[in-house]
Amino acid sequence: MPKAYFFDNDINNFQDRYLVPWIQPILIDDSGESKINKIIFKKYLKTLTLGPKLFGGYLLLQNMWEGYDPKSGLKGDLLDKFIELVKNKPQVIDICIFDWDRTLTLIEGIYTTSPDAKSFLKSHGLDTIGLKVSDMAEFYFGGARRVKKLQKLWKLLYQRGCSIWIITSNEGLQSHPNIFYQLLDSIGLWIPRHQMIYRKQLTKFQCLKILFT
Repeated sequence: MPKAYFFDNDINNFQDRYLVPWIQPILIDDSGESKINKIIFKKYLKTLTLGPKLFGGYLLLQNMWEGYDPKSGLKGDLLDKFIELVKNKPQVIDICIFDWDRTLTLIEGIYTTSPDAKSFLKSHGLDTIGLKVSDMAEFYFGGARRVKKLQKLWKLLYQRGCSIWIITSNEGLQSHPNIFYQLLDSIGLWIPRHQMIYRKQLTKFQCLKILFT
């Protein structure tokens, strides 16, 4: 039986884990339903390098900032320990599955209706000030330091022969998939397109059962 880990910030997504009992769910922290005020968001912007900071500042001006959650995302001790697990005990993991919103990212949702990330920058004039897709990605994924750790994790997982999947409730993956692909690719978090799944009306474990059993 393969060994798999599934990271998600919503415990409700684990209620039917019995459908695929060999997949180990790992709950990611978040702020629950509480609203984040602008002061907290501005503090986050101060931790970013220039490009991501400018992108976040633009979202602030457009009142598109409320999805940020400072407590969310796979990070801190949990991320460090998982990196060490993969590094030192490669035989214990075959499949790694991530939720998107507030698990891989620190943001709930994607702030664009454009068909892809590049066209979003262009349509809002952000390309004229030198912003790149990687700046958008660094904003979504928690800043340069966290991105480097995720890159390290990705590299180790692939070196160990692990299969990486994303399963999300974010319908943007169905309507605007190129945004997701471009964000990941721009920071070196490559994943096969067919391994990024929008769950539609199914629960996530129902999707996982179809995929892996």
